This record gives sequence, structure tokens and C-alpha cells, in this order.
Amino acid sequence: LAASVLLNTMLGPCFIIFALCFSHGINTKPNIVVFLVDDLGYGDLGYTGHPTTSSPNVDALARSGKIFTQFYSGSSVCTPSRATLQTGRHAIRSGMYPEVQMANSLLGLPLEEVTLPEVLKQEGYSTGMVGKWHLGVGEDGKYLPTKQGYERYFGIPYSHDMCPFVTNCYPGEPCDVESPHPNTSPCPLYLNDQIVEQPTELTSLTGKMAAKADEFIMDSVKMENPFFLFYSFHQVHFPQFSSSMFRNSSIRGAFGDSVSEMDWAVGKLVSTLQEAGVYNDTIIILTSDNGPRNLNHGKGQGGSSGPFKCGKGTTYEGGQRVPALVSWPGMISPGVVSGLMSTLDIMPTVLGILGVESALLDGILIDGYDLSKTLTEEEDSPRKEMVYIYPSATEATGIHALRHGKYKAHFVTQGGIFAVNEDLDCIRFAQTHSPPIIYNVEHDPSERYPVTEENEPNYQEILETLLNMKENIEAGLTWAPPRNAHYGDIAIPCCNRGCQPFPSCCSCSEN
Repeated sequence: LAASVLLNTMLGPCFIIFALCFSHGINTKPNIVVFLVDDLGYGDLGYTGHPTTSSPNVDALARSGKIFTQFYSGSSVCTPSRATLQTGRHAIRSGMYPEVQMANSLLGLPLEEVTLPEVLKQEGYSTGMVGKWHLGVGEDGKYLPTKQGYERYFGIPYSHDMCPFVTNCYPGEPCDVESPHPNTSPCPLYLNDQIVEQPTELTSLTGKMAAKADEFIMDSVKMENPFFLFYSFHQVHFPQFSSSMFRNSSIRGAFGDSVSEMDWAVGKLVSTLQEAGVYNDTIIILTSDNGPRNLNHGKGQGGSSGPFKCGKGTTYEGGQRVPALVSWPGMISPGVVSGLMSTLDIMPTVLGILGVESALLDGILIDGYDLSKTLTEEEDSPRKEMVYIYPSATEATGIHALRHGKYKAHFVTQGGIFAVNEDLDCIRFAQTHSPPIIYNVEHDPSERYPVTEENEPNYQEILETLLNMKENIEAGLTWAPPRNAHYGDIAIPCCNRGCQPFPSCCSCSEN
């Protein structure tokens, strides 16, 4: 099991888009770009079958590379999922639970956690990030990306719905609904560790992020440095927003406009890589941080989990099974990968491709697997299991579900507010199941037909295997003290702290 394997024994030679690019003889180390799309469901893209979504740039990448049909985010909500990407470890090990970080959260990802950019920085990489962080700000910006291995940062450090909506979501038009968090400061836009705009103008945000990403890539190429860029979209998280170029451009409505704007930014980055002369030596991986918000975004719109049950905030398949693709011209053959992969696997896979065994990670327990040979040599995925930890779970409740091979056992089922739809299971209170409810999620990805003694002759053997695995996995999980439920006004970002009435008075703008 991954939970019992140290990184230095598992390395060989996250919607995320992630790119590794060789710089045509400038250096021998591939560059790395990671794009993470926020709340993008399995059914929200053209290549995954949505009938009215337009995503030509993402679809082109899918056609040119490997499509992962069984890729899982590390959690069904933002903060813990993002922690798994940065560290390769279950979020409970770093205390990034319960639920998510807020604008006034006092704590963040522990500074002693070793992150992917910290390892790559030690290997000589330039490191940069644009977009949503959601792993903490804290007092005086103690937990910003610039404190976690990123040399450059530009973005809003948490979800843009965690601010009062004091700017428009569309040119000349307000957001579709009222803010659920009206009593904190307006959304702050950071450049490194300084706020340069508050409130953030959402209608121009995607364009500004794309420009900063291009600037970072071109600067790195000019300096002949290998680079790592984490490109983390604020879209398509609620509330939807878009620029004049994409407003009312999609027959899917405002949600479709947001997908189209995200897709444009993907295409713009590909063009930049081409202009820099590194595209043909670039690996691109695309996935999402968790399943879609099915709850009405306003005006009758929401994300799509495709064939999977429920969505964001649940341990049903729709909560964590998300789109993912890998493209690397000439190195990765187009096709479909049905083996398992997770956000947890990004760090060990990147380091496996690079052949890096960092001393920073000596003795650190890594939950991810190295899938580098799955990508480059057509080997089967080494990941055979997936652990599902509910966002508000505790050590006492343990894991809610476990997948081993094609079988998935639900020990506890629980709905969530973001997964509201016509399926009542998606909003039910927690229910414990003994024996667990078991599904064959390869035959039945929608989790509709439980495996029972009546329809499966090997039921008892399957049940025993899953129960033993649960016991062994939980014995190896360390639940650090939770860090997401500590709050204080001192942590609220404000560019002109001391103003009144705080925090609504926080306001500034720099060119």
C-alpha cells in the first residue's frame, strides 16, 4: 500500500494541467507547468461528452495524448485536495482538515511540510504560481505560496466566493447570486506577498493571470533556467465570471462562458510554449481539484459529474473522480488509460520522470505512487487502491470509503450541500454501513447496483479483503491536529490595515 511506502523506495527513473518541457538543449532538465481547474466535473468538457460545452484547446490535448478515465482528486473539496498535490501526502497528515481554509484562517499548510516547488527549487528550478492557492494566508502572509517554495506568486489566495461581491462578475453586470461571505474583506489580488488590487476585478482576472504566466515562462527561458509553474484557475468555481470576450459566448450559459475562458487560457499557454520553442518537448496533464458543485450556481446552472454519482463534498465517485489527460508529442502515444491515478501521485511521478531522489524527502512518508513508466513505457499503473476521506472526517470516524481494484466499499455514506441534486443520497446525513455497501465501479461507475452474496459468488472474499485493507490503511494514517478551524480577524488580508470600518474598508489599486 502507498501509505506504507517511503518516497526513496518508490521513485523510479493535478482539473490539473501539468507540463514538463525540455528546453531544446538550453538545459537537460524538463520544465514543469501544472494547471489546476477549480470544481471542474468529469462531464464538463467537450471531450468527456458534454453536449453544449466548447473546450477546443483542452479537447485537442486529449486527442493528442493519454486520457485517464479513472483519475481521482485527493479530496472532494479544495484545501485538502490542494495539499495532496503540493506534498504527495494525505491532507490529514498535514492537518489540512476539516473542510477548507477561509479568508480569516489563522493557520495554513505547515511550513515544515516539504512541497514539490521546494524540491524542484533545490534542483535549480525557477518556481512560480498564478491563481488560487487555498492553503492559507495567515497573519502577515505567513502561509502564502512565497513561503512554500514559490519564488513568484500572482492571484487570489483562496476561493473568490469567500469575499463580498463588490465588483462585477461580468462586464457591467453583477454576480448571479449574493455572496455567502459578505462580512470579510474584498478579494485581495497578490503579487508575491503584497496586495496590489483590492477588491479584485474578476472580469479581467483570467487575462492578467495568463500574462503573468507568460512573463514567468519567457523570463525563465531567457535566463536558461528550468522552471516550474503552477497555474491554478479560479474558474469554474462559483460564482461564475468572465470577460467581455467570453460573456454570452457559450450556448451553455454563464458556466459555459467560464469553461470557454479557461480553455482560452490553456490555448494561450500552449502558444507561449510554442513561441518559446519548447512545446514539442512538453508534457501536459489536465485535471480538476475535485468534483463539480451540483448546487445551483444561480440562474439554473451547475457543474456536471457526467455518469458519476453526486459531486463536490462527497465520497461518491462524482466527488473525486475527475477529468485528466496527459499529452507529450512524440513521447506519449495517444490512447486511453484505465488504470488508477490521483493528485497524490503528481509529486512522485514528476520526481520519477526527473530521476530526482531529494534529501529533503528522506524519511517522509509519501502516499502517492510514481506513474512515470505508465506514461512513458505503457506499464500498468502501480496504484491499485484509492482512499476516500470525507472533508469533515475525524480519526474517530475514519475513512468513509475505499477502492481496491474494481471494488469500492462505502463504510460511511454522507451527502453534502454542494452536491444537491435529484438524488437524495447526495444530501443525506451520515449513515454507517456494516457490512459496507460494495460496488463494482468498473461495471457500475454510477454506483447504482450493490454487490451482494446473491449476485457475486466471491462476495465474502471481496468483503474480507476490503475490511482487512481498511484496518491496515487506518493503522498507518496519522491524523495531525486539524488546522482549518482556527480563525481571527488579524489574518484577514487588507492592503490598508487600520482603516475603518474594517474589513469592508480594505481597498487599493496599483498599476
